Amino acid sequence: MPTTTRYTVTRKSLQQTETPPAATRLEPDKTLFVDFGKAAFGTLLVPSQKDSKRDSVVVHLGEQLNPAGRIERSPAGTIRYLRLEQELSRDAAATRIIIPPDKRNTGPAAVTMPPEIGEVFPFRYAEIENGVGIEAAAIRQIRVHYPFNDDASSFDSPAGVLNAVWDLCKYSIKATTFCGVYVDGDRERIPYEGDAYINQLGHYCIDCEYTLARYTHEYLIQNPTWPTEWQLHSVMMAWADYLYTGERISLETFYDDLCANNPEEALS
Repeated sequence: MPTTTRYTVTRKSLQQTETPPAATRLEPDKTLFVDFGKAAFGTLLVPSQKDSKRDSVVVHLGEQLNPAGRIERSPAGTIRYLRLEQELSRDAAATRIIIPPDKRNTGPAAVTMPPEIGEVFPFRYAEIENGVGIEAAAIRQIRVHYPFNDDASSFDSPAGVLNAVWDLCKYSIKATTFCGVYVDGDRERIPYEGDAYINQLGHYCIDCEYTLARYTHEYLIQNPTWPTEWQLHSVMMAWADYLYTGERISLETFYDDLCANNPEEALS
């Protein structure tokens, strides 16, 4: 993972939120189906079964349902699906499903997950094979995200569709902070200047939280991406940070870098 070598703002620690199911059902083939209501980057917590001879569990995680209402095993495009088999813990009240690393988004340029959290996977739905006897209400989706105040902003209008768009956008900004830096989702887990600038402005509108945007900005100055025109966004990110926070330390630290990315400076 690329590293920063100069001053960078101190980030907060990532949070792990245990979310109960929004709906569950036992399928005719004895598979336990779980819907958590929203997709999130994280993993699954499966409760232990006392007095059970089961020593392992087969879990399916996914973002999309097929026409039969089950998790789509062969989703198109970049929609994610994962099948895992894991031994159950006998010494704990629940077993945390371990997500294996993905070759594409854990490469040398990717932002890696903290060891104390481990790998995550984007999913809304879970299926547990042979789910008879598992306490469905005790299953949890562990959502990983940067500290976020859900009550810092609100929006309501007579238009239900508009409210739904607001909720989707607000939650998406929260859900995609799982790396502790703005990344391109789960594709490569690499920050990009143009995307980060849009994310920064959106984040500012829904929460009084500025450290994540500043950290991403300072990270990108020291680890720029290849599109030359995207590097110009660093100037706008720095200015937006100053307008919202009034703090100058970042501007002063990276002033020469910002001048180098200023088109007028480059042409002078």
